Amino acid sequence: MLKGLFDGYSEHRSRHAKQADFEHLQETEYLYSSDYLQSLYGRSGSREQKTILLDYMERFEVDDTDYEGYYTLGQDIKMDLGQIKPEPFTPAQKAWIIKYMNEGV
Repeated sequence: MLKGLFDGYSEHRSRHAKQADFEHLQETEYLYSSDYLQSLYGRSGSREQKTILLDYMERFEVDDTDYEGYYTLGQDIKMDLGQIKPEPFTPAQKAWIIKYMNEGV
């Protein structure tokens, strides 16, 4: 019975990050890897936690296309928070539409 309880707790911890993990980002002087931040994002449970992640990346100015992992994560968080809208078409679809429109059909 206790094993089941501890297994359940362990599974919960692996899926949900502690609030302290996010609060630490507000105070640290160090830049964590995009993989670590992606892991935190995957386990984030609230808008507040996602905002902390985004603020952290903006503080280190890594939410830029020069930093692909951070940039992709930042875009995902911004979409999740409703700050940006997802593109309605893929690049291939856009190219096809533009070609179709230019042909005048």
